[in-house]
Amino acid sequence: MSKEKDRIYLLAQKVEDNIISKTELDEFNAWYNSFDDQSVDLGEEDKELKERIFVSMLRRRRLDSKPLQVLVAKLPLIGVAASLLIVFSWFFLNHSTKTSSKANKVVAIENDATPGNDRAVLTLSNGRELNLEKIKPGLIAVEGNFEVFKSKDNTITYKRRSKADKGSLNNLAYNLITVPKGGKYQAVLPDGSHIWLNASSRLRFPLNFGITERRVEMLGEGYYEVAKDRKQVFRVATPAQVVEVLGTHFNVKAYADEPLCKVTLLEGSVRIISGGKNSKFLKPGQQAEISTKSHDIGVQDVDPAPVVAWKSGYFEFDHTDFKSLMGQLSRWYNVDIVYQGAISNDYYEGRISRNVNLSEVLKILENEGISFRIEGEKLIVLTNNN
Repeated sequence: MSKEKDRIYLLAQKVEDNIISKTELDEFNAWYNSFDDQSVDLGEEDKELKERIFVSMLRRRRLDSKPLQVLVAKLPLIGVAASLLIVFSWFFLNHSTKTSSKANKVVAIENDATPGNDRAVLTLSNGRELNLEKIKPGLIAVEGNFEVFKSKDNTITYKRRSKADKGSLNNLAYNLITVPKGGKYQAVLPDGSHIWLNASSRLRFPLNFGITERRVEMLGEGYYEVAKDRKQVFRVATPAQVVEVLGTHFNVKAYADEPLCKVTLLEGSVRIISGGKNSKFLKPGQQAEISTKSHDIGVQDVDPAPVVAWKSGYFEFDHTDFKSLMGQLSRWYNVDIVYQGAISNDYYEGRISRNVNLSEVLKILENEGISFRIEGEKLIVLTNNN
């Protein structure tokens, strides 16, 4: 290895261990910026460094102090895959630099939780359940006038049969897609609308939509690309509200354990109805927050990208509180969160790949005075500061 590479590895390790000086930090950034994001082969020598390769950017703010200064160094390609980044986070506090503590390192790898994948259960109108994770691609069911197919990319699609039988199925027949913790799935409904379901979500829909409306019921989180049909309004019903659209792209987040239901519009127009009387219209780039108790509706302008990042394989945090962040990890990695100590009042920003093991995410969080321990399907959170 050349002297330059030796030096870069040394600086990178100091960033990771929180022992880098301001002068060394400037040197590291100058080296990175000199490549202008072009591919550079750093070699195969440092196995531990390569184990930290994953898409990640995480920045933290405190509620009761000035924003922390952050270094997020996006190193050029190391030859594994063009989409991977090495990320090092360095936080400067308002007092002396913290050194890392080996005692706070994340739990042993044998207790690690792997990321979620494409898994769901499809419940047919007759009550039969199909495990979509195990069933082979192809025709998987015939439901009245529709054939149900599973594709190789794990999407189920409803296609109308060429010879429809008008009396084969009544309008009360429903299918149900249940996505467990640690899962995600896609579906193309009988009307052609495409839906992405996040972990711990349920979608119930009729096989034959009504004459004037297309109504589905959802718990959890889903991203919708609704097929346009001016004669049939598309409605998404959750316990807190009903979302009305004709043809548009939007995200609905309505988990039972969260106090707010959030609807974010990317394209088109939607109307939010809550409590039978409160209603608001959304424009692209707006988000409605609906109280599950009072049914009040608040509307604000947002960047939709972080909201739908889960659909593209990322956690993306945009001033996200610690408990909400841990809720996302709980659902995706299929672990129950147990807090020992006060819940952190910090807010987080940044992006992390959903395709890495849980320990890789925890490595970033633990540097901020929070320790973790994995016991079976439980993630123990040990907070050392508030």
